[in-house]
Amino acid sequence: MELSETEHNKAAHFFQKKNIQPEEIKSFRFMGNHYCKGEYSPETKIGASILTLQLEKEEKVFRLKKDQTAILRFLLSKGITFSNYTPQKRNEGRITEKTYRSIANIAFWFCATAMVTLLATAALNAVFDGNTIYQYKWMKETMFFILIPSCLFCVILCWNALLFQCNYVQVTSEALILKGIVFETILPYKHMRKVNFSQDFSKQPSPILELMDKDYRYRKYALRGTAFKAIDEITKTLRAAGIDATNSNR
Repeated sequence: MELSETEHNKAAHFFQKKNIQPEEIKSFRFMGNHYCKGEYSPETKIGASILTLQLEKEEKVFRLKKDQTAILRFLLSKGITFSNYTPQKRNEGRITEKTYRSIANIAFWFCATAMVTLLATAALNAVFDGNTIYQYKWMKETMFFILIPSCLFCVILCWNALLFQCNYVQVTSEALILKGIVFETILPYKHMRKVNFSQDFSKQPSPILELMDKDYRYRKYALRGTAFKAIDEITKTLRAAGIDATNSNR
């Protein structure tokens, strides 16, 4: 596998910062939870972008926040075993088209976004209302410099989740389609090697689709419009399509 200079530099910097020599790594796991001494151990890591390195004398675990593709391709270029990736073959049967959409989840984000927007608007009106009386000058300054940024941040956060992350899944015979309020993403099965469904804990708990494509490039998508109970069935469908699919939420 050929790496670009940028990918090599990013991965080399990561391992140098973690004080790890690539020669020490015997194997690695990626796109899967790491449990250590029980599910609730402080060393347990659950969610997306979890990298587990099996070294000569110990095991190290990292939650990658950036440069996932560069690190993954760097490890593979060194011939290091990807222990939780097993290539699959597509079944001969035809895949039935089906849509997995949670009306409750989508309605939740519509309501949450509308409520936050209304509350923020009311708060901002109070700040800019010339009839509002402040007992002390510092109170007005505090409202201006703290309340306004906080309101804008909450509004942007909710609208971002609604418009760009509230995706639901549609399975077809040749592709997995992620449909959102604004965009539609088509993921052909022939371009996918590995998929893992993990969980996002940052806001309302919701599924995350982690994808490794045919060129070993990593992407992830929020599925706030899909229910957790549908993930097992989607995973089985992807396996039938010849993809190494797993569900880390089980």
